[in-house]
Amino acid sequence: MDNSVKRSFATLMTAILIVSAVGMVGIAGAQEGETETPTTPDNETPTTPTTPDNQTPTTPTTPDNETPTTPDNQTPATPTTPDNQTPATPTTPDNQTPTTPTTPDNQTPTTPDNQTTATVSFADQQTDGTTVTVEAVNVPEGGFVVIHDSRLLDGTVIESVIGVSEYLEPGPHENVTVTLYDVPGATFDQSELTENETLIAMPHLDTNQSQTYDFVSTNGTEDGPYLANGSAVVDSANVTVSTTVPEPTTDASFTVTNLTGPEVAERNETVEVAATITNPNDVADTQEVTFRFDGEVLVREDVSLDPGASTEFNTTVDTTGVDTGTSFYGVYTREQGAAAQLLVVDEIQSFEVSNLTAPANATLGESVAVTATVTNPNSFGMEQSIEYRFDGMLVDTRDLDLSGEDSATVEFEIDTGSLAPGTYIHSVFSTDFGENALIVLETPDDSDDAANGDEADNGDDAANGDDADDGENTDGSDGEAGTDEGDEDEEEDEDEDEEATDEDDQDVEMTP
Repeated sequence: MDNSVKRSFATLMTAILIVSAVGMVGIAGAQEGETETPTTPDNETPTTPTTPDNQTPTTPTTPDNETPTTPDNQTPATPTTPDNQTPATPTTPDNQTPTTPTTPDNQTPTTPDNQTTATVSFADQQTDGTTVTVEAVNVPEGGFVVIHDSRLLDGTVIESVIGVSEYLEPGPHENVTVTLYDVPGATFDQSELTENETLIAMPHLDTNQSQTYDFVSTNGTEDGPYLANGSAVVDSANVTVSTTVPEPTTDASFTVTNLTGPEVAERNETVEVAATITNPNDVADTQEVTFRFDGEVLVREDVSLDPGASTEFNTTVDTTGVDTGTSFYGVYTREQGAAAQLLVVDEIQSFEVSNLTAPANATLGESVAVTATVTNPNSFGMEQSIEYRFDGMLVDTRDLDLSGEDSATVEFEIDTGSLAPGTYIHSVFSTDFGENALIVLETPDDSDDAANGDEADNGDDAANGDDADDGENTDGSDGEAGTDEGDEDEEEDEDEDEEATDEDDQDVEMTP
């Protein structure tokens, strides 16, 4: 720390210590109620006599530079002390202020010589404006290392706190990173240091043992600074904000991502391959892109891209004449690339479909679940698409990846809410195989009728004596009477109902 900063700290310590409630720096005064000790010239005798309670003290006066005289029969009123005892008046060398050993509440406590004091070392450094590093700090009782900006030199204590470390356990610490403009209880109109500045590192106590820095939020009543001989322990550093602009990237290799292609192909088949080529440079560039199959370059192409731009590289491979087995292919740039495997086989068999399961009837508005078993008959694993169709229309597709000779159950679901009642064919298909089934969709009314029976089956007309049945009586009875009887049946008791039913049965028997 330079001398100007030290002088500024000496001037500001009173304000700092008052705000932090640790104390203030001052010259120790006389204790209230203590007797003041007079001073006398070196060649004079003290003139403060002791006087009995009933005697009036006399104070002889002496002209300057004269020795005071005393009557022959009078003893000078000079205080005496017992033999071999040191007078209780402390002596102080000339031109020196006496020291006060005790520390009242309004005085700055001093650190005993045999007690470890806090220390801090804050070196000049360069920063991006978001953090600074304290080279070393020792907090004997634990606490924090706090960063103040240069406003502290003007007496602004609370507002000058712009950074605080995490809680530090008791003892020494090295290379402590402090985040700037993130202080509990403080608000800032900036998020990082934007200009070069002198910053001050100051160890603080954790007075309330909360392990949270509360100096700002309590307006300085908690977590004050560590002191050494009445002064806060500090160190300053010239912090330079880095404004270096990184040099643009101009010669990086194009990158290759998202390589896609089949895992299995039949001999004599044309295979499509694609990949994404990206220019990571800050300038436009043109670079060569190659496609290799089993190590051999089949395609060589110059690709031009703007800074940060991407494009899709597409090519094909004709497997005519390629031996069956595993081959390797890839897309490559100057320093980057992506590769994959291709299994070439004589024939790829379609997945097989069996055990289609679905309800034979369903009510419109219901969701219908359909399942089927799909089997891979090939000796190698691969992926194929499985379709679900309803009334010929494609409803859903599933890409199913199965190991060689493995099986799996696929499930589809159809919502019948938008369909009309009727009988439909629905199907589960693979590339070459599939299964079909019928399903009858009914309206909710149709379902109720089927469950409860129609009017003819439940005998409503016969039981109620409807007009149609009554009018057909062959005995010539009035059809209206049948209606009347039917009406009365609804009002009469159970015996009358049975009688009316018997009469209707007789009418039926009489019909030719």
